[in-house]
Amino acid sequence: MTLSGFPEPLFDGSLSFLRRWRSTRIERLIQQDLAQTENIKNLPLVEHLASLLPERVASSLSINALRQDLEVHFETVKHWLNLLERVYYGFFIRPYSTKLPRGIKKKPKFYLWDWTEVEDPGQRFENLVAMHLYKWVNFANELGLDDLSLHYVRDKEDHEVDFLICRKRKPWIAVECKAHASSNPASVYYFSEKLNLTKSFVLSREPVSLDIRNNGERQVLRMSAADFLARLV
Repeated sequence: MTLSGFPEPLFDGSLSFLRRWRSTRIERLIQQDLAQTENIKNLPLVEHLASLLPERVASSLSINALRQDLEVHFETVKHWLNLLERVYYGFFIRPYSTKLPRGIKKKPKFYLWDWTEVEDPGQRFENLVAMHLYKWVNFANELGLDDLSLHYVRDKEDHEVDFLICRKRKPWIAVECKAHASSNPASVYYFSEKLNLTKSFVLSREPVSLDIRNNGERQVLRMSAADFLARLV
């Protein structure tokens, strides 16, 4: 949570080193990697875009709001976001709506490879979980072990679950992030019913014992994020 999953700052163990390393990494991603692959006339604006993204983690991303902040065209911001994804600054998680007639369909979320850029503890925790799920889904797909996709799910009545893993394009597992194990995961139960999920997870940022709750054929498991993520790969 504090030093990221990148080896240099993690093994150094120093926040001052992390800050220096982060600044150098972002500069290299944009001024070197991005500049070598794309002919972008205004790299400082792309860097400014990157600086706006950490506070928007865990929320539906409004490209129109970013366009207004940067005073550029909508398609330009969209293109720059795709470039930032390409150079591994961040990645999109798109909404699932196939079986939800009132589901949110358009706005994706954008998470960072370096979750320590996110100041808010709850958003940082969600970003950390997103990163691990994203890597696990890609790992399973690239090795031919499974056919998975990662989404979030929200409807127009504001029921939302942080992550939904689909298997062969069908809803399979829901994952919700909570700071405390006692938090009420009402949306998890709601979407378990709506999407016919047999298993869902509520991940606590704090250490907790496994708690399994059954609702008919459906199962909701409350557990610490550390225990859950350690089992992925």
